[in-house]
Amino acid sequence: MGWKLIKLVVRASKASKGAYALLQALAIFADDNGFAWPGIATLAAYCRLSERQIQRLLKELVASGEITIVPNAGKHRTNGYQINIAKLEQTDREGDMPEHAEHGDGDISDDQPDLDGDILADPVDLDGDISADDGDILGDQPDPMVTFSGGMVTFSQENSQKCHPNHVNTMVNPPPPCDKDEFFGDRDPVELLEQQSADDLDESDWVGGGDAYAYDEAEPDVWVERQTVIPRSMPKIPDRLAGLVGGGEWQASEYERSRVTDADRGLGGGSPHVAAPPQMSPSPAPAPAWSMQWPEARKILVDQFEIKSVERFRDLGIPYELIIKQAKALAKTGGGPGAIIWWFKQPENVEHLRAEATKPPPPPPAPQRQIEDRSPSMDALDKIPPDWADPAAWLRISWQLRAKLKHAVIENGWPWLDSRGIRQLVDSKYREETIELLEASGIEPMPPPPPPAQRPAAELIRSHYPALLKKGGNDNAA
Repeated sequence: MGWKLIKLVVRASKASKGAYALLQALAIFADDNGFAWPGIATLAAYCRLSERQIQRLLKELVASGEITIVPNAGKHRTNGYQINIAKLEQTDREGDMPEHAEHGDGDISDDQPDLDGDILADPVDLDGDISADDGDILGDQPDPMVTFSGGMVTFSQENSQKCHPNHVNTMVNPPPPCDKDEFFGDRDPVELLEQQSADDLDESDWVGGGDAYAYDEAEPDVWVERQTVIPRSMPKIPDRLAGLVGGGEWQASEYERSRVTDADRGLGGGSPHVAAPPQMSPSPAPAPAWSMQWPEARKILVDQFEIKSVERFRDLGIPYELIIKQAKALAKTGGGPGAIIWWFKQPENVEHLRAEATKPPPPPPAPQRQIEDRSPSMDALDKIPPDWADPAAWLRISWQLRAKLKHAVIENGWPWLDSRGIRQLVDSKYREETIELLEASGIEPMPPPPPPAQRPAAELIRSHYPALLKKGGNDNAA
Protein backbone atom coordinates (compact mmCIF):
# COMPACT_ATOMS: atom_id res chain seq x y z
CA MET A 1 0.00 0.00 0.00
CA GLY A 2 2.96 2.35 0.63
CA TRP A 3 2.17 6.06 0.64
CA LYS A 4 -1.61 5.44 0.78
CA LEU A 5 -1.23 3.69 4.14
CA ILE A 6 1.07 6.46 5.40
CA LYS A 7 -1.51 9.12 4.45
CA LEU A 8 -4.22 7.08 6.18
CA VAL A 9 -2.13 6.95 9.38
CA VAL A 10 -1.59 10.73 9.22
CA ARG A 11 -5.31 11.42 8.86
CA ALA A 12 -6.84 8.85 11.21
CA SER A 13 -4.39 7.68 13.90
CA LYS A 14 -5.18 8.78 17.47
CA ALA A 15 -1.91 7.55 18.95
CA SER A 16 0.37 9.76 21.01
CA LYS A 17 3.49 11.26 19.48
CA GLY A 18 5.83 8.34 20.23
CA ALA A 19 3.27 5.72 19.24
CA TYR A 20 2.34 7.79 16.19
CA ALA A 21 5.98 7.82 15.02
CA LEU A 22 6.17 4.07 15.57
CA LEU A 23 2.95 3.54 13.60
CA GLN A 24 4.40 5.63 10.76
CA ALA A 25 7.49 3.41 10.74
CA LEU A 26 5.33 0.29 10.59
CA ALA A 27 3.35 1.83 7.70
CA ILE A 28 6.57 2.41 5.78
CA PHE A 29 7.61 -1.23 6.18
CA ALA A 30 4.10 -2.69 5.63
CA ASP A 31 2.82 -4.39 2.48
CA ASP A 32 -0.47 -3.69 0.72
CA ASN A 33 -2.36 -5.58 3.43
CA GLY A 34 -0.79 -3.57 6.25
CA PHE A 35 1.48 -6.39 7.45
CA ALA A 36 5.15 -5.81 8.40
CA TRP A 37 7.81 -7.67 10.34
CA PRO A 38 10.72 -5.30 11.17
CA GLY A 39 12.87 -6.08 14.19
CA ILE A 40 12.73 -4.16 17.46
CA ALA A 41 16.22 -2.76 16.88
CA THR A 42 15.20 -1.56 13.42
CA LEU A 43 12.16 0.27 14.79
CA ALA A 44 14.25 1.76 17.62
CA ALA A 45 16.83 3.10 15.16
CA TYR A 46 14.13 4.46 12.87
CA CYS A 47 12.18 6.26 15.64
CA ARG A 48 15.32 7.37 17.59
CA LEU A 49 14.00 5.59 20.69
CA SER A 50 15.23 2.79 22.90
CA GLU A 51 14.11 -0.77 22.48
CA ARG A 52 12.28 -0.62 25.82
CA GLN A 53 10.34 2.41 24.60
CA ILE A 54 9.51 0.60 21.34
CA GLN A 55 8.13 -2.36 23.26
CA ARG A 56 6.06 -0.08 25.50
CA LEU A 57 4.71 1.86 22.51
CA LEU A 58 3.82 -1.38 20.74
CA LYS A 59 1.70 -2.36 23.74
CA GLU A 60 0.04 1.05 23.59
CA LEU A 61 -0.83 0.62 19.91
CA VAL A 62 -2.19 -2.85 20.61
CA ALA A 63 -4.34 -1.50 23.44
CA SER A 64 -5.74 1.21 21.17
CA GLY A 65 -6.63 -1.40 18.55
CA GLU A 66 -4.58 0.18 15.76
CA ILE A 67 -2.20 -2.80 15.39
CA THR A 68 -2.12 -6.50 16.19
CA ILE A 69 1.04 -8.44 17.03
CA VAL A 70 1.42 -11.89 15.44
CA PRO A 71 4.21 -13.79 17.24
CA ASN A 72 6.93 -15.37 15.10
CA ALA A 73 5.15 -14.51 11.84
CA GLY A 74 8.01 -12.67 10.14
CA LYS A 75 11.29 -13.73 8.63
CA HIS A 76 13.97 -15.00 11.04
CA ARG A 77 11.12 -15.77 13.48
CA THR A 78 10.50 -12.09 14.18
CA ASN A 79 7.12 -10.85 15.30
CA GLY A 80 4.69 -9.65 12.68
CA TYR A 81 2.66 -6.46 13.03
CA GLN A 82 -0.75 -6.07 11.37
CA ILE A 83 -2.00 -2.49 11.04
CA ASN A 84 -5.77 -2.31 11.54
CA ILE A 85 -6.60 -0.61 8.25
CA ALA A 86 -10.35 -1.05 8.74
CA LYS A 87 -10.27 0.84 12.04
CA LEU A 88 -8.23 3.67 10.56
CA GLU A 89 -10.55 3.95 7.55
CA GLN A 90 -13.59 4.04 9.85
CA THR A 91 -12.01 6.82 11.91
CA ASP A 92 -11.17 8.68 8.72
CA ARG A 93 -14.78 8.43 7.49
CA GLU A 94 -16.18 9.65 10.82
CA GLY A 95 -13.99 12.74 10.62
CA ASP A 96 -12.61 12.46 14.16
CA MET A 97 -9.59 14.66 14.77
CA PRO A 98 -6.55 12.77 16.05
CA GLU A 99 -5.43 13.69 19.51
CA HIS A 100 -2.04 14.92 18.39
CA ALA A 101 -3.69 17.38 15.99
CA GLU A 102 -6.17 18.93 18.42
CA HIS A 103 -3.68 21.52 19.73
CA GLY A 104 -3.64 24.57 17.47
CA ASP A 105 -2.83 28.27 17.55
CA GLY A 106 0.41 27.75 19.44
CA ASP A 107 -1.19 26.22 22.54
CA ILE A 108 1.06 24.07 24.60
CA SER A 109 -0.28 20.58 25.13
CA ASP A 110 -0.16 18.71 28.39
CA ASP A 111 2.14 16.02 27.05
CA GLN A 112 5.12 18.33 26.39
CA PRO A 113 8.41 16.88 27.65
CA ASP A 114 9.70 17.91 31.04
CA LEU A 115 12.53 20.43 30.59
CA ASP A 116 13.76 20.38 34.19
CA GLY A 117 16.49 17.92 33.35
CA ASP A 118 15.07 14.95 35.20
CA ILE A 119 16.37 11.56 34.23
CA LEU A 120 14.17 9.71 31.80
CA ALA A 121 12.05 6.95 33.22
CA ASP A 122 13.29 4.53 30.54
CA PRO A 123 17.00 5.10 29.94
CA VAL A 124 18.64 3.51 26.92
CA ASP A 125 20.25 0.20 27.81
CA LEU A 126 23.67 0.14 26.16
CA ASP A 127 24.59 -3.35 27.32
CA GLY A 128 22.29 -5.03 24.83
CA ASP A 129 20.96 -7.52 27.36
CA ILE A 130 17.37 -6.87 26.37
CA SER A 131 16.57 -9.08 23.39
CA ALA A 132 13.51 -8.86 21.24
CA ASP A 133 10.69 -11.34 21.54
CA ASP A 134 11.25 -14.72 19.90
CA GLY A 135 14.14 -14.24 17.56
CA ASP A 136 14.27 -10.48 17.02
CA ILE A 137 17.70 -8.93 16.56
CA LEU A 138 19.56 -8.41 19.82
CA GLY A 139 19.91 -4.90 21.16
CA ASP A 140 23.70 -4.87 20.94
CA GLN A 141 23.76 -6.01 17.31
CA PRO A 142 23.43 -3.49 14.47
CA ASP A 143 20.51 -4.00 12.18
CA PRO A 144 21.70 -5.39 8.83
CA MET A 145 19.65 -2.85 6.90
CA VAL A 146 20.53 0.26 8.97
CA THR A 147 23.90 2.04 8.95
CA PHE A 148 24.97 5.20 10.77
CA SER A 149 27.19 7.73 9.00
CA GLY A 150 27.79 11.29 10.15
CA GLY A 151 24.78 11.27 12.44
CA MET A 152 22.50 10.14 9.59
CA VAL A 153 20.59 6.90 9.38
CA THR A 154 21.01 5.11 6.04
CA PHE A 155 18.91 2.14 4.94
CA SER A 156 20.37 -0.56 2.70
CA GLN A 157 18.19 -1.14 -0.35
CA GLU A 158 19.45 -4.71 -0.80
CA ASN A 159 18.48 -5.77 2.71
CA SER A 160 15.28 -3.79 2.71
CA GLN A 161 14.10 -5.70 -0.34
CA LYS A 162 14.69 -8.92 1.57
CA CYS A 163 12.92 -7.89 4.76
CA HIS A 164 10.13 -5.55 3.77
CA PRO A 165 7.46 -6.42 1.20
CA ASN A 166 6.79 -2.78 0.38
CA HIS A 167 9.90 -2.83 -1.83
CA VAL A 168 9.07 -5.14 -4.69
CA ASN A 169 11.82 -6.61 -6.81
CA THR A 170 11.80 -8.94 -9.82
CA MET A 171 11.96 -12.64 -9.02
CA VAL A 172 15.23 -14.22 -10.14
CA ASN A 173 14.47 -17.82 -9.18
CA PRO A 174 14.20 -20.25 -12.13
CA PRO A 175 10.76 -21.63 -13.00
CA PRO A 176 9.84 -25.04 -11.59
CA PRO A 177 10.73 -28.08 -13.69
CA CYS A 178 8.07 -29.29 -16.09
CA ASP A 179 7.28 -32.61 -17.73
CA LYS A 180 8.28 -32.54 -21.40
CA ASP A 181 5.80 -35.28 -22.23
CA GLU A 182 2.97 -32.80 -21.71
CA PHE A 183 4.21 -30.89 -24.78
CA PHE A 184 4.45 -33.99 -26.95
CA GLY A 185 1.21 -35.67 -26.03
CA ASP A 186 0.07 -35.82 -29.70
CA ARG A 187 2.99 -37.88 -30.94
CA ASP A 188 2.45 -40.94 -33.09
CA PRO A 189 1.72 -44.00 -30.87
CA VAL A 190 3.93 -46.16 -33.11
CA GLU A 191 6.83 -43.75 -32.66
CA LEU A 192 6.33 -43.70 -28.90
CA LEU A 193 6.25 -47.51 -28.83
CA GLU A 194 9.49 -47.72 -30.80
CA GLN A 195 11.13 -45.22 -28.48
CA GLN A 196 10.00 -47.13 -25.39
CA SER A 197 11.28 -50.38 -26.88
CA ALA A 198 14.63 -48.77 -27.58
CA ASP A 199 14.84 -47.49 -24.03
CA ASP A 200 14.17 -50.98 -22.65
CA LEU A 201 17.00 -52.62 -24.61
CA ASP A 202 20.71 -52.29 -24.07
CA GLU A 203 22.88 -50.64 -26.65
CA SER A 204 24.29 -54.04 -27.62
CA ASP A 205 20.78 -55.30 -28.49
CA TRP A 206 20.42 -52.91 -31.42
CA VAL A 207 22.01 -53.05 -34.82
CA GLY A 208 21.67 -50.75 -37.77
CA GLY A 209 20.33 -52.01 -41.05
CA GLY A 210 17.56 -52.10 -43.57
CA ASP A 211 16.39 -49.70 -46.22
CA ALA A 212 13.76 -48.06 -44.04
CA TYR A 213 14.45 -44.51 -43.03
CA ALA A 214 12.76 -42.13 -40.65
CA TYR A 215 13.18 -38.50 -39.77
CA ASP A 216 14.20 -37.00 -36.45
CA GLU A 217 13.80 -33.40 -35.39
CA ALA A 218 17.36 -32.48 -34.44
CA GLU A 219 16.45 -28.82 -33.98
CA PRO A 220 13.18 -26.87 -34.24
CA ASP A 221 11.98 -27.08 -37.86
CA VAL A 222 15.17 -28.92 -38.88
CA TRP A 223 14.63 -32.56 -39.80
CA VAL A 224 17.46 -34.99 -40.48
CA GLU A 225 17.28 -38.44 -42.00
CA ARG A 226 18.30 -41.42 -39.90
CA GLN A 227 18.47 -45.12 -40.61
CA THR A 228 16.07 -47.27 -38.66
CA VAL A 229 17.67 -49.67 -36.18
CA ILE A 230 16.44 -53.23 -35.96
CA PRO A 231 16.44 -55.12 -32.65
CA ARG A 232 18.37 -58.37 -32.54
CA SER A 233 15.43 -60.09 -30.93
CA MET A 234 13.43 -59.95 -34.20
CA PRO A 235 12.87 -63.41 -35.74
CA LYS A 236 15.03 -64.31 -38.70
CA ILE A 237 13.71 -63.40 -42.12
CA PRO A 238 13.31 -66.97 -43.48
CA ASP A 239 11.13 -67.82 -40.48
CA ARG A 240 8.67 -65.08 -41.39
CA LEU A 241 8.51 -65.33 -45.17
CA ALA A 242 5.38 -67.46 -45.06
CA GLY A 243 3.51 -64.77 -43.19
CA LEU A 244 4.85 -62.00 -45.39
CA VAL A 245 4.06 -63.65 -48.71
CA GLY A 246 1.08 -65.90 -48.20
CA GLY A 247 -0.89 -64.24 -45.44
CA GLY A 248 0.10 -60.63 -45.99
CA GLU A 249 1.07 -60.03 -42.39
CA TRP A 250 0.61 -56.32 -41.83
CA GLN A 251 2.53 -56.32 -38.57
CA ALA A 252 5.72 -56.93 -40.52
CA SER A 253 8.03 -53.97 -40.77
CA GLU A 254 9.15 -52.18 -43.91
CA TYR A 255 12.58 -53.63 -43.30
CA GLU A 256 11.30 -57.20 -43.49
CA ARG A 257 9.08 -56.68 -46.51
CA SER A 258 11.90 -55.07 -48.44
CA ARG A 259 13.89 -58.30 -48.10
CA VAL A 260 11.21 -60.51 -49.68
CA THR A 261 12.68 -61.10 -53.13
CA ASP A 262 11.15 -62.31 -56.38
CA ALA A 263 12.14 -65.91 -55.81
CA ASP A 264 10.50 -66.00 -52.40
CA ARG A 265 7.48 -63.97 -53.38
CA GLY A 266 6.73 -65.90 -56.54
CA LEU A 267 4.96 -62.96 -58.14
CA GLY A 268 7.79 -61.19 -59.96
CA GLY A 269 8.20 -57.51 -60.68
CA GLY A 270 10.03 -56.62 -57.49
CA SER A 271 13.46 -55.09 -57.38
CA PRO A 272 15.95 -57.79 -56.29
CA HIS A 273 18.23 -55.27 -54.61
CA VAL A 274 19.29 -57.74 -51.90
CA ALA A 275 20.39 -61.34 -52.01
CA ALA A 276 17.59 -63.87 -51.73
CA PRO A 277 17.48 -65.82 -48.48
CA PRO A 278 17.61 -69.63 -48.57
CA GLN A 279 14.69 -71.25 -50.37
CA MET A 280 12.05 -72.90 -48.21
CA SER A 281 10.84 -76.35 -49.12
CA PRO A 282 7.07 -76.77 -49.50
CA SER A 283 5.59 -77.55 -46.12
CA PRO A 284 2.39 -79.54 -45.50
CA ALA A 285 -0.75 -77.56 -44.95
CA PRO A 286 -1.29 -76.86 -41.26
CA ALA A 287 -4.15 -78.49 -39.41
CA PRO A 288 -7.13 -76.26 -38.64
CA ALA A 289 -6.80 -74.29 -35.45
CA TRP A 290 -9.42 -75.00 -32.81
CA SER A 291 -10.14 -71.94 -30.72
CA MET A 292 -13.30 -72.83 -28.74
CA GLN A 293 -12.68 -73.17 -25.00
CA TRP A 294 -14.48 -75.47 -22.59
CA PRO A 295 -16.56 -72.78 -20.80
CA GLU A 296 -18.08 -71.75 -24.13
CA ALA A 297 -18.75 -75.34 -25.19
CA ARG A 298 -20.23 -76.21 -21.79
CA LYS A 299 -22.62 -73.25 -21.98
CA ILE A 300 -23.85 -74.35 -25.42
CA LEU A 301 -24.37 -77.96 -24.32
CA VAL A 302 -26.32 -76.92 -21.24
CA ASP A 303 -28.36 -74.04 -22.68
CA GLN A 304 -29.11 -75.22 -26.22
CA PHE A 305 -29.18 -79.00 -25.87
CA GLU A 306 -30.27 -79.20 -22.20
CA ILE A 307 -27.58 -81.72 -21.29
CA LYS A 308 -27.00 -81.89 -17.55
CA SER A 309 -23.92 -84.12 -17.31
CA VAL A 310 -21.47 -82.43 -19.65
CA GLU A 311 -18.13 -83.27 -18.03
CA ARG A 312 -17.88 -86.52 -20.03
CA PHE A 313 -17.62 -84.47 -23.24
CA ARG A 314 -14.55 -82.70 -21.85
CA ASP A 315 -12.69 -86.01 -21.45
CA LEU A 316 -13.18 -87.15 -25.06
CA GLY A 317 -10.08 -85.32 -26.34
CA ILE A 318 -11.95 -83.99 -29.38
CA PRO A 319 -12.08 -80.31 -30.39
CA TYR A 320 -15.15 -78.72 -28.91
CA GLU A 321 -16.15 -77.28 -32.30
CA LEU A 322 -16.65 -80.81 -33.67
CA ILE A 323 -18.63 -81.87 -30.60
CA ILE A 324 -21.00 -78.90 -30.97
CA LYS A 325 -21.27 -79.49 -34.72
CA GLN A 326 -22.25 -83.15 -34.24
CA ALA A 327 -24.69 -82.26 -31.46
CA LYS A 328 -26.40 -79.74 -33.74
CA ALA A 329 -26.66 -82.36 -36.50
CA LEU A 330 -28.28 -84.84 -34.10
CA ALA A 331 -30.66 -82.18 -32.78
CA LYS A 332 -31.81 -81.35 -36.33
CA THR A 333 -32.88 -84.96 -36.84
CA GLY A 334 -34.98 -84.82 -33.68
CA GLY A 335 -32.48 -86.21 -31.20
CA GLY A 336 -32.81 -85.06 -27.62
CA PRO A 337 -30.25 -84.90 -24.79
CA GLY A 338 -30.37 -88.67 -24.27
CA ALA A 339 -29.78 -89.42 -27.96
CA ILE A 340 -26.80 -87.04 -28.08
CA ILE A 341 -25.22 -88.65 -25.00
CA TRP A 342 -25.84 -92.15 -26.41
CA TRP A 343 -24.19 -91.22 -29.74
CA PHE A 344 -21.00 -89.98 -28.03
CA LYS A 345 -20.85 -93.15 -25.89
CA GLN A 346 -20.21 -95.25 -29.00
CA PRO A 347 -16.41 -95.74 -29.47
CA GLU A 348 -16.63 -95.85 -33.26
CA ASN A 349 -18.36 -92.48 -33.38
CA VAL A 350 -15.71 -90.88 -31.17
CA GLU A 351 -12.90 -92.31 -33.31
CA HIS A 352 -14.59 -90.96 -36.43
CA LEU A 353 -14.64 -87.45 -34.97
CA ARG A 354 -11.05 -87.78 -33.78
CA ALA A 355 -9.92 -88.71 -37.30
CA GLU A 356 -11.82 -85.76 -38.73
CA ALA A 357 -10.03 -83.42 -36.31
CA THR A 358 -6.59 -84.55 -37.52
CA LYS A 359 -7.48 -84.60 -41.23
CA PRO A 360 -5.69 -81.87 -43.23
CA PRO A 361 -7.82 -79.23 -44.93
CA PRO A 362 -8.67 -79.57 -48.64
CA PRO A 363 -6.02 -78.30 -51.07
CA PRO A 364 -6.38 -74.75 -52.38
CA PRO A 365 -7.25 -73.99 -56.02
CA ALA A 366 -4.59 -74.67 -58.60
CA PRO A 367 -3.35 -71.07 -59.13
CA GLN A 368 -3.13 -70.38 -55.42
CA ARG A 369 -1.39 -73.72 -54.82
CA GLN A 370 1.20 -72.85 -57.45
CA ILE A 371 1.96 -69.64 -55.63
CA GLU A 372 2.34 -71.44 -52.30
CA ASP A 373 4.60 -74.07 -53.89
CA ARG A 374 6.84 -71.31 -55.37
CA SER A 375 6.15 -72.58 -58.90
CA PRO A 376 3.90 -69.95 -60.46
CA SER A 377 3.19 -69.40 -64.10
CA MET A 378 1.95 -66.31 -65.86
CA ASP A 379 -1.28 -68.10 -66.77
CA ALA A 380 -1.93 -68.82 -63.10
CA LEU A 381 -1.18 -65.23 -62.14
CA ASP A 382 -3.58 -63.88 -64.75
CA LYS A 383 -6.43 -65.88 -63.25
CA ILE A 384 -5.96 -64.44 -59.75
CA PRO A 385 -7.36 -60.96 -59.07
CA PRO A 386 -4.98 -58.60 -57.28
CA ASP A 387 -5.02 -59.03 -53.53
CA TRP A 388 -4.50 -55.51 -52.22
CA ALA A 389 -3.97 -56.87 -48.72
CA ASP A 390 -0.81 -58.59 -49.97
CA PRO A 391 2.34 -56.42 -50.00
CA ALA A 392 3.48 -58.17 -53.18
CA ALA A 393 0.66 -56.55 -55.17
CA TRP A 394 2.04 -53.10 -54.42
CA LEU A 395 5.34 -53.77 -56.12
CA ARG A 396 3.66 -53.70 -59.57
CA ILE A 397 1.43 -50.69 -59.12
CA SER A 398 0.73 -48.67 -62.26
CA TRP A 399 1.00 -44.94 -62.73
CA GLN A 400 -2.79 -44.72 -63.30
CA LEU A 401 -3.42 -46.24 -59.90
CA ARG A 402 -0.82 -44.00 -58.30
CA ALA A 403 -2.52 -40.94 -59.76
CA LYS A 404 -5.91 -42.16 -58.53
CA LEU A 405 -4.52 -42.66 -55.06
CA LYS A 406 -3.01 -39.19 -55.02
CA HIS A 407 -6.36 -37.76 -56.03
CA ALA A 408 -8.03 -39.63 -53.17
CA VAL A 409 -5.37 -38.39 -50.79
CA ILE A 410 -6.09 -34.79 -51.74
CA GLU A 411 -9.86 -35.26 -51.40
CA ASN A 412 -9.77 -37.13 -48.08
CA GLY A 413 -6.87 -35.31 -46.50
CA TRP A 414 -4.81 -38.46 -46.03
CA PRO A 415 -1.07 -38.18 -45.41
CA TRP A 416 1.02 -38.83 -48.50
CA LEU A 417 4.59 -40.10 -48.39
CA ASP A 418 6.60 -40.03 -51.61
CA SER A 419 9.18 -42.55 -50.40
CA ARG A 420 7.46 -45.96 -50.20
CA GLY A 421 4.31 -43.99 -49.67
CA ILE A 422 1.85 -46.40 -51.21
CA ARG A 423 2.56 -49.31 -48.92
CA GLN A 424 3.09 -47.10 -45.90
CA LEU A 425 -0.29 -45.52 -46.58
CA VAL A 426 -1.98 -48.92 -46.55
CA ASP A 427 -0.03 -50.02 -43.48
CA SER A 428 -1.31 -46.99 -41.58
CA LYS A 429 -4.76 -46.33 -40.20
CA TYR A 430 -6.20 -45.80 -43.72
CA ARG A 431 -5.66 -49.41 -44.73
CA GLU A 432 -9.32 -50.41 -45.02
CA GLU A 433 -10.33 -47.23 -46.85
CA THR A 434 -7.47 -47.60 -49.33
CA ILE A 435 -8.24 -51.25 -50.10
CA GLU A 436 -11.90 -50.36 -50.62
CA LEU A 437 -10.85 -47.60 -53.01
CA LEU A 438 -8.63 -49.95 -54.98
CA GLU A 439 -11.27 -52.65 -55.30
CA ALA A 440 -13.84 -50.12 -56.49
CA SER A 441 -11.47 -48.51 -59.00
CA GLY A 442 -11.15 -51.57 -61.21
CA ILE A 443 -7.58 -50.65 -62.15
CA GLU A 444 -5.36 -53.69 -62.42
CA PRO A 445 -1.73 -53.58 -61.35
CA MET A 446 0.84 -53.05 -64.04
CA PRO A 447 2.26 -56.33 -65.41
CA PRO A 448 5.95 -56.91 -64.80
CA PRO A 449 8.18 -55.42 -67.49
CA PRO A 450 9.89 -57.86 -69.88
CA PRO A 451 13.55 -58.57 -69.15
CA PRO A 452 15.97 -56.49 -71.22
CA ALA A 453 17.34 -58.23 -74.30
CA GLN A 454 20.93 -59.30 -74.13
CA ARG A 455 22.60 -57.34 -76.93
CA PRO A 456 26.10 -58.18 -78.08
CA ALA A 457 28.86 -55.83 -77.06
CA ALA A 458 29.65 -54.97 -80.68
CA GLU A 459 26.04 -53.91 -81.29
CA LEU A 460 26.07 -51.72 -78.20
CA ILE A 461 29.28 -50.04 -79.29
CA ARG A 462 27.93 -49.56 -82.81
CA SER A 463 24.78 -47.85 -81.53
CA HIS A 464 26.37 -45.68 -78.86
CA TYR A 465 29.81 -44.87 -80.25
CA PRO A 466 29.53 -44.57 -84.04
CA ALA A 467 32.47 -42.17 -84.23
CA LEU A 468 34.72 -44.65 -82.48
CA LEU A 469 33.67 -47.42 -84.87
CA LYS A 470 34.25 -45.16 -87.85
CA LYS A 471 37.73 -44.30 -86.67
CA GLY A 472 38.48 -47.93 -85.97
CA GLY A 473 37.21 -48.92 -89.42
CA ASN A 474 39.48 -46.40 -91.13
CA ASP A 475 42.44 -47.73 -89.19
CA ASN A 476 41.61 -51.27 -90.23
CA ALA A 477 41.18 -50.22 -93.84
CA ALA A 478 44.53 -48.53 -93.82
